[in-house]
Amino acid sequence: MQLLQTTDKNFYSRFKALVSDRREATVDVSETVRAILADVKVRGDATVKEYTSRFDNFNPQYEAFKRNLYVTI
Repeated sequence: MQLLQTTDKNFYSRFKALVSDRREATVDVSETVRAILADVKVRGDATVKEYTSRFDNFNPQYEAFKRNLYVTI
């Protein structure tokens, strides 16, 4: 697993490459994304931590998680 931090020198180019690579998906995930965003809106950081653990198999330390935005690859 790689972590991208918004403070990384090459964050924007790596993030753009990540987003571009994943546009080839044929599965419609819009309903799943809507449900996740609704859950985040209601429960906040706890939800983000749960989904990060579930989908990325990564359990961020709360303080580190609060300070930086991580994008997992």
